[in-house]
Amino acid sequence: MHLTPALSAPAIGPGKATFPGILRSELYKALRLRAMPIGAVLVIIPSILTALFLLASNYVPTSLAAIPPTQKGAEGYFIESLFEHTLELIRDFSGIFLLVLAVLVVGQEFQNGTIRVILARGVDRTQWLLAKVLTLCGIALGMIAVYLAVIFALTYVAIAHATGGTAIFQHLPQTFGYDMWMYVVSTLLNAAATIMMAVAATIIGRSLMFGIGVALIFFPADTILVTIFGAFSHVFNSDFWTSATGYLLGPSLNALPISLIIGNHMTPDSALRVAVDGTVPDVFYDGTHAVLVVLTYTVVFAAISIILLRRRDVQE
Repeated sequence: MHLTPALSAPAIGPGKATFPGILRSELYKALRLRAMPIGAVLVIIPSILTALFLLASNYVPTSLAAIPPTQKGAEGYFIESLFEHTLELIRDFSGIFLLVLAVLVVGQEFQNGTIRVILARGVDRTQWLLAKVLTLCGIALGMIAVYLAVIFALTYVAIAHATGGTAIFQHLPQTFGYDMWMYVVSTLLNAAATIMMAVAATIIGRSLMFGIGVALIFFPADTILVTIFGAFSHVFNSDFWTSATGYLLGPSLNALPISLIIGNHMTPDSALRVAVDGTVPDVFYDGTHAVLVVLTYTVVFAAISIILLRRRDVQE
């Protein structure tokens, strides 16, 4: 994996650096990382393979035929779930890619010692960090927009081909548009929280390897806490630990589609409507709670990054 950007990157220039110049330089360096095109392609492959499976197999017509006629609206919810599964894959894999990319974009400056050169040119530390974050957010927005548009179109074509036409889409629930938009919102929130977590981890350790290590184990550790808190709830016979699982970042991100689409009105039937990967909290709150939890973590990560970057001497 290539970590050093091209030496021909635009110079910030003599005198006091301007923020547009810093942002342009950071975008130039990020887009020329060899990890960019490789990761960008790998993110969308699982969703493409899923759409191709729907196109080439008999899974869709067989599943529709197995739905009892008495289950009103089940066909529509099944078709919606197919869209949700392909979009969920984009959400998951884009998060992994952005996590690694954020560590590379920030960590390479410490790894290569270029941060001292940048700061010596008069670049403000907060502006430098803001330029990094805006670069990552811009890349995330562009990639996610393209991914979602392409995969949604492929899934639509695959389902239409598998069912012999577009008539099946007339059975979609009235909330289909809203549900899809909530998946987009959950994907964007997932990207924002992941980027800031990775940036904070890298700045805390001032090391690319430290950032990668902490960032990669953060969400698995968060998931394990759900099991630990569940055990505590049984041992101490207290609902406190069950409620606490609703304040963990990883599980809250996993539950965002449920929280935004269904909220705290979960039932066995409604749970089948929403495609969710990963561990979710043992208690379900509404969408407002889930969004506030994610935004709080994101703001805390940003604050940690700014405070440590401004207060600590750079000796790399």
